Amino acid sequence: MLRILNDRAASDRFFNRFYRSVKK
Repeated sequence: MLRILNDRAASDRFFNRFYRSVKK
């Protein structure tokens, strides 16, 4: 469970960064 949560947090963080870069 902890592993999934950690993975989700990392994915969310990466997606947010990518989305912000694309949206600019």
